[in-house]
Amino acid sequence: MSFDLDMAEYILNYLLDKYPDRYHGWTVAQVMAQPRHRRVWAWWEAHVHFGCEGWYKSVEDAPPGIRSIRVFTDGAFKEYRWVDGEYRFLQQFTKDEVKDIYGND
Repeated sequence: MSFDLDMAEYILNYLLDKYPDRYHGWTVAQVMAQPRHRRVWAWWEAHVHFGCEGWYKSVEDAPPGIRSIRVFTDGAFKEYRWVDGEYRFLQQFTKDEVKDIYGND
């Protein structure tokens, strides 16, 4: 399997779990037909939704000591690093920045 196919299946599971009425009947092919920036953003949201380690809704939700975390808040994914006993902000990505990076392919 390709990474893109795995990613699309994961996104579809997320969409069906979070929005069952809206995405009922969607297929992996329909997910893969979406612009890449939308798939990347949804993939990141899925990580937070399913509670994957390193992906959180707030910094306070993260247990201490994880080397790197991503937090989805205020319409952006923010990355933090564990430094000297605390999480320090490193960078963030907004939807517009993800679109600029990944484009519509």
